[in-house]
Amino acid sequence: MERKVMNYEGDEIKADKLLDFVRQAVTEYVVKQILSEQFAGILSNLSRFYVLYRWAYGESKEGKEIKILGPTERKIEDLEKIVEEKNELIDVLHYVLLLTEKDEREKIKEILISTGYVAQAISETLPDDSKEKKLIHVFLYSKERLKDEISSEKQGKLFWKRSR
Repeated sequence: MERKVMNYEGDEIKADKLLDFVRQAVTEYVVKQILSEQFAGILSNLSRFYVLYRWAYGESKEGKEIKILGPTERKIEDLEKIVEEKNELIDVLHYVLLLTEKDEREKIKEILISTGYVAQAISETLPDDSKEKKLIHVFLYSKERLKDEISSEKQGKLFWKRSR
């Protein structure tokens, strides 16, 4: 007896479609375990892959077909162009980490504030001696101070003095 998987309309679901569905369901589940459910839903496929890869392999694994570059293996000039063209979260995070290393506070303020949660999740998946983890910790530490500075600057613009 041959068994088939059917959808609610009675159409047969092929094995490749079923595997795609299972991959997607497992990926979503794991990402939601690493990040919060609300944040996991807004990740692009590239950012989702990066988070999963770092969670599964840390910095140490390099496959035959693929090598995942961390921020220290990328050029800040290249990232600046990429971030201007598209707003891919992992590229933005890598760019901000390299700016943090160079103490480029004003540039960071221009880009920032939405990247902290993914940074924390990636940091938790990396070993303690990881250069990427150390950069993330410096960034996360300085992020709170930058938020305060940005908030103060905005408040200063709201309450300006009239010149007489």
